[in-house]
Amino acid sequence: MTYLGIEVNETALLILLAIIAVSLIFMGWKLVNPAARSTPQKSENIERPLAAQPAMARPEVVIHYEIDIRDEPPLAREKRMKLRNSGGPAFKVQIQDIAYKNFVAKFPPVSEVIQGENKSVQAEIYHNNQSAGLLRHDFVRILEEKVQDTDGKSPICLEARVLYEDAQGKKFCSLHDIEYGPGAKKVKTSLKRNGHASE
Repeated sequence: MTYLGIEVNETALLILLAIIAVSLIFMGWKLVNPAARSTPQKSENIERPLAAQPAMARPEVVIHYEIDIRDEPPLAREKRMKLRNSGGPAFKVQIQDIAYKNFVAKFPPVSEVIQGENKSVQAEIYHNNQSAGLLRHDFVRILEEKVQDTDGKSPICLEARVLYEDAQGKKFCSLHDIEYGPGAKKVKTSLKRNGHASE
């Protein structure tokens, strides 16, 4: 068989036409029945849980105040207490007023104490509602006043309370004993409780 001057084998032509016909039929079927419509991928429908965020540690604020006052005149005594935080960030940190008889120690607020940080605070001492003059920062004066009301030998304690909040505004409280041993002439602070303010 001759077509446009070219000899064509009829068998080869039939095979070529069959291949073209099958290709057209297959392409038409793909357009009508795409795989994406008939079988949605399961992976798209799976809801993955959000990655868990690490919980922030709650703040743990304590007072550190330990001094040896032997042979130290009142003006040379250590006047600052330290606020230490071993937990998450603490905000609005405040040592509450400490009072004994006509003496009151007032402490400035601290806006933030981060983990591992020490912040120094200094008491302002008032006697009969007036600033205590040159010794207005000497917290030991209040301890010595309490010693005078005892036998002068036994250790005495005053309670110190620290209020603070975490980043979500939850309130916490730590309670301490500030102990003064008149015989040893040493002041030390021990933690009694640290937890939620409501506990």
